[in-house]
Amino acid sequence: MEKDTSRTIATQAAHFFSGTMISRITGLLRDITMAACFGATPLVAAFMIAFRLTNLLRRVLGEGAMQSALIPYFESLKKENTAGAHRFFRDLILLVTLFLLGFIICVEAGCALWLSFAPPAADWKDVIILTMFSLPSLVFICLYGLFSSFLQCEKRFFLPGVAPVFFNLVWITAALMLKDLPSMQAMQGLSLALIVAYGMQWLVISRPVFARLSEHLDSWRIKIELEPVKKLLKPLFFAILGVSAAQINSNLDPLFARGADLQGPVYLWYAIRVQQLPLALFGIAIASALLPALSRARDAGDRAYYKQMLSGAIYKTALFMIPLTFLMISLGGSTLNLLFGHGDFGSEALSQTTWCLWGYMLGLLPMTLVLLYATAFYAQQNFGAPLKASLVSMGVNVGLNSLFVFALSGGAASIAFATSIAAFVNQFMLGAALKEKGLAPDFSSFIKPVISVVVASITAAIGTLYIGLEWLGDPSLLLLGNKKAVYNHGFLNQLLTLSLEGVAFLMIGMSVWMLSSYALRSRKSSAS
Repeated sequence: MEKDTSRTIATQAAHFFSGTMISRITGLLRDITMAACFGATPLVAAFMIAFRLTNLLRRVLGEGAMQSALIPYFESLKKENTAGAHRFFRDLILLVTLFLLGFIICVEAGCALWLSFAPPAADWKDVIILTMFSLPSLVFICLYGLFSSFLQCEKRFFLPGVAPVFFNLVWITAALMLKDLPSMQAMQGLSLALIVAYGMQWLVISRPVFARLSEHLDSWRIKIELEPVKKLLKPLFFAILGVSAAQINSNLDPLFARGADLQGPVYLWYAIRVQQLPLALFGIAIASALLPALSRARDAGDRAYYKQMLSGAIYKTALFMIPLTFLMISLGGSTLNLLFGHGDFGSEALSQTTWCLWGYMLGLLPMTLVLLYATAFYAQQNFGAPLKASLVSMGVNVGLNSLFVFALSGGAASIAFATSIAAFVNQFMLGAALKEKGLAPDFSSFIKPVISVVVASITAAIGTLYIGLEWLGDPSLLLLGNKKAVYNHGFLNQLLTLSLEGVAFLMIGMSVWMLSSYALRSRKSSAS
């Protein structure tokens, strides 16, 4: 097998990036369709909470914990016995499917009993009903995560990245077909459509997985070997604990938002959908490509190379995410206006969502670094440090959410800011743990380039917000003064505003970056 290098990792991340880019574009079209068809109503908020609860289980039982534990373990099995590793994976498919079916039956029964004997308030009753409708999709969600892990170990990253396109297309079609129905019927129909959508997503990646397994299996007859599965359970258990803490942390946001404002979960939803675009395109892409490579470096005992690959990933992440953070802060309002400022999504919803986006964007860099730091520990099959950091981060998030919402009467945006603060705590804890383990990268070599990027990005953001208000009619800057912002509608006007602000940010940022880089070089020359 070809040796992993920074170049091969970048290539694999690019494959994941390109596939994810296509799926994220269709995801944005899906969100645009949802906003235009259904607006920001309490029932839509209930649907979004139900969707996120289902995705919480996906991250815990499927993509997150399973991938973190499975990829390093599967790589070590392949090194010992390739055929045995593939038999293990065949058995794992059956065991995971049976577990999920049993889990879904139990949860559905529990929810039915809850609704029958101790029905909650109407607002939360809608959430439970919609969760019950969409819960069977969990089987396909988790199998998709399991199969994606297998393909990543085979250095195939494009297909797992692009498969959600089919999920999004089914969702878009269903939304357009259901938009004229009464709200509850429409949301129930969408919840059922999610089952079909996730099934399509899984089918897209299942064929190459089964084909690859067939090359290494003498027979598909099931004869479960429990010993390899048992050895996976311990790392999987700790991975589930760590991912559960992180995902509970994330999924508490819409619950607190519901308490602050019935429409609050909608504002958070559209804000985090925009924030997660760069996180998924770059952060998850490079972390997904990095985990198998670091696992193989660990198996080879090459510690220096391990640190080199990690350092390169962190450096590229900082250079990409810092300017992107300030770009999206300065262009956030006009971006949301272009994407969602149509139909029933008015200026008040745009203002609230812009504040939420600003809150989430401040945590973009630490969220991405948490992915990379956690990947470094998972490759070592060390799940303790990520678990501890996730638990502390969850405690910080819950504490701040409670303070902001119940004590200070903050709105949905305060929840987004709390999430970013918790991400910084998580990042610092994982960084300290890496240093303690002797795996921390050497930051001294790229401090000065990063400083130049930070100065340029902040200056460009301030200039772009001012230009947007004074010359282009973007009222986002008024929000900082707690003033009412009225956004201009009309697609051409929205597109022109966003484009000119993008050009302004680029020109200001590049100019300041060149000046700051020159100043740092001159200072270095003078010192020498």
